Amino acid sequence: MSYKLSPSKLNTLVDCERCFYLDVKEHIPLPRGHFPSLPCGMDQKIKKIYDEHRAAGTLPTELAHFTEARLFENQKQLDIWRDNFLGLRWHGQHGNILSGAIDDLIIEKEKLVIVDYKTRGWPLKDKNTIPHYYENQLHLYKLLGEKNNLPMADYGHLIFWTPDAQNGAIAFNREVKTIALSTPKAKELLKYALTVLSQDTLPKPGKECQHCSRYRRVERVMKCYETRAAQTTPPKPPLTLPPSTEPHPPEHPTSTEHGNAA
Repeated sequence: MSYKLSPSKLNTLVDCERCFYLDVKEHIPLPRGHFPSLPCGMDQKIKKIYDEHRAAGTLPTELAHFTEARLFENQKQLDIWRDNFLGLRWHGQHGNILSGAIDDLIIEKEKLVIVDYKTRGWPLKDKNTIPHYYENQLHLYKLLGEKNNLPMADYGHLIFWTPDAQNGAIAFNREVKTIALSTPKAKELLKYALTVLSQDTLPKPGKECQHCSRYRRVERVMKCYETRAAQTTPPKPPLTLPPSTEPHPPEHPTSTEHGNAA
């Protein structure tokens, strides 16, 4: 059996093997609430700003201190790599597919550097620690680039956009975090995913998985309601047919009776 994997699905694996297994193998995705339009709108606006700088041959303010860098020039190719339904793709062994949609690239010393925008409501609590799901995402992007024969740098840039109130208006602070990227870590995560998917039994739920915790609580409540319903519902009487009102057919003598009559 072959599988379609992405950085977001693989981050689900890190949080909960069971939710990942149900999503990828059994096609039961995690429940989703209403999709927030603000982050999506911000993402589109940031891409537009970067594309304007690309056309002008300049760098956005937050990247201006990378004096030897320039934005990736091929807008048409970048649009494909940004597309959620296309993106960067790698067809691995046994028909497995890994794909991901990047935000942008810059070129430094003729190497391609992943640039990923992150819109957040507030800055990171620990500025020295990057959440694992951000790191995993960029590790996998690096692997995808290499599998497509692209000269990828061994680091990437996360750009955090966080709102701030300034002079009676909303402004956005921008902070760049550069992190080291590792192809072996990406491969290790892929191997882990395929090992989990190869099981014929349902994996254990994640210790802190809120989805699995809710499912277990709902299951217990449902069993209580079913037991209560069975105890309170009176048993149905057996089905009895009403007496027939039609006359009985005349009785015919048996073959023995015919013989005696003869």
